[in-house]
Amino acid sequence: MLFTKTSLPLPILCLLFLFSGPGQAQSNENLNKENTKSTYTTKSIRNSYHYTTFEPGIVTFHDSSTVTAPLNYNWLLREMHFITEEGDTLALANGGGIAKIKLQEELFHFVPPYGFLAFVANYKNLRVSVQFLMVEKVVGTGSLSKTVMITVAKDSTGKTQLNNMRGRTILIPTKLYFLVDKNNTAHEVTKSNLLTFYPNHRREITQYIRKNSIDLMIVTQLKAVLKYCDQL
Repeated sequence: MLFTKTSLPLPILCLLFLFSGPGQAQSNENLNKENTKSTYTTKSIRNSYHYTTFEPGIVTFHDSSTVTAPLNYNWLLREMHFITEEGDTLALANGGGIAKIKLQEELFHFVPPYGFLAFVANYKNLRVSVQFLMVEKVVGTGSLSKTVMITVAKDSTGKTQLNNMRGRTILIPTKLYFLVDKNNTAHEVTKSNLLTFYPNHRREITQYIRKNSIDLMIVTQLKAVLKYCDQL
């Protein structure tokens, strides 16, 4: 996890054993372009906030004006939320008018059509940003085919029961990384997209990726390639 200090809390009494491969920087599934239309419970929404509490955030608009408000990003809804003076929780509208949002040590930019992406690293020709989201997965299938998940609960008599979650749908915290150009356009992390940023060095970059067995889906390796590209 890149941002360990803001990891989402796992549901209480839930034991999750993962036996899959190393964490990927981005799923092969095109999950980031459209929000799911599922109906979520209040508990699911509440447990999907980036921070455990709403934090004082600084919103900077394109006209350089600023406003401070209690903010929090919701992974499940993929929205930046704020608390009104009346205590209501609302989503920020008109994201296109916002230049950036500073929340603790993190910086968010509004990047259409994906919404608010968190800044990861800056390079000469681009920046790397990440989208935080929750993805519905069925335990025991696809990327969770080698996952065993057991929930612990008590029945009406107070007796503890273990329930196998195989075949059930759960929400998985997911991070999708993007290459964002100078026009604030996000490009999925692929070799072909990467090479378009360095048209005069396609050969060298391709050789570097092949020689070092680079997997662009792994964040640390993506950063290594981009550091190399900046030296060309």
